Amino acid sequence: MNNGLFGTSGIRGVINERITPKLAIDLAKSLKKEFVNSGEFLIGRDTRLSGEMLESSLTAGLLSTGFEVKKIGIVPTPVLGFSVSQLNAAGGIMITASHNPPEYNGLKIFDSEGMAISPDREKRIEEIYRKKEFTSSPWNKIGKVREIKILKDYLTQISRKISVDKRYKVVIDCANGPASKTTPHLLERIGCETLTINSNLDGTFPGRRPEPTAENLQDLSKFVKATDADLGLAHDGDGDRIAAVDDRGRFINQDKLLALTGSYSVKRFGKGIVTTVDASRIV
Repeated sequence: MNNGLFGTSGIRGVINERITPKLAIDLAKSLKKEFVNSGEFLIGRDTRLSGEMLESSLTAGLLSTGFEVKKIGIVPTPVLGFSVSQLNAAGGIMITASHNPPEYNGLKIFDSEGMAISPDREKRIEEIYRKKEFTSSPWNKIGKVREIKILKDYLTQISRKISVDKRYKVVIDCANGPASKTTPHLLERIGCETLTINSNLDGTFPGRRPEPTAENLQDLSKFVKATDADLGLAHDGDGDRIAAVDDRGRFINQDKLLALTGSYSVKRFGKGIVTTVDASRIV
């Protein structure tokens, strides 16, 4: 059993059991020693009910050590990474438990390039956290907090790089998560006709479980067939994963989906593909 603070994708657990306001405050205070050369952190969150609580705790911890904080609100996880890079921030924290049930939440830290921090940095942050090696700022050096809007810039930059050859009819299952604020609007921008299900923001995930598996996407498959759509797309709870069903409502194996998108990227942008060692060989 792994007793470390960080798991395979940040820190996750049941709210007010493993993931508490105190954990969030202390984690935020632990970042000052690791991110020493810049003073701004971004915070984003998914739709889970505990998101605002953790956002407030992280904000307090960051401000107390002198960081400036920009809150970008409910956004898909990729938007946080984009925002950190775009705004030249020191880093960012995404409040999400991805595909886990609604009683879970988590914290995922991003570096200045908008990428998830490395395992080595996680180990250093955990050591600071365990030893409580925090440094508070004097009263006149406490940071300030602002709320900003970034989705318009995010959608504009993506839509400039994507084109389609006809007006596709697409059904989108947003899992009651933050992708409700991006994917339908993006597809409309590039000329698609869109229909949505589970697109109201609701952190209890009433429409379906947030994991986009074939079992959980049966309603999407039925809706695609009933509306004669060309395609169905589905997200997980924080909008950083996507699944698809074809025009006959058949779930598309995600290895094949990865290969298809990779092939499109090579043809569209004229570059190769870099994969991790655990990526499917079908790519």
